[in-house]
Amino acid sequence: MAGERGSMRDGRRASGIRRRTAFVLFSACIVAAVMLFLRAEEKIRIVRAELESKQATLEKLKAENEALRRERERLLDPDYVTDIARTEWFWAKDGEILFKLTPEAPKKGD
Repeated sequence: MAGERGSMRDGRRASGIRRRTAFVLFSACIVAAVMLFLRAEEKIRIVRAELESKQATLEKLKAENEALRRERERLLDPDYVTDIARTEWFWAKDGEILFKLTPEAPKKGD
């Protein structure tokens, strides 16, 4: 009888050890899976933030490109080019004299 009790205890111990080992392995797998999921989620968040930034930059560049296209079209008009030359570079037609007027500073008494 004593031999049977010893073998039953050994069997229970072995069974308990196997269950604990299985539980530890299962827990380790769950932890590893959660860590992988969190890393993937972080990468997705970073990529989404980069995408939003790039889309904002793209929209800004599209607007700038459209403004430059309109300016290019205006520069094909000789009258527009003449106006720019006269106002920004102070070019005068033959026989013209240009005067640059600046607003007066307000007087202290006024």
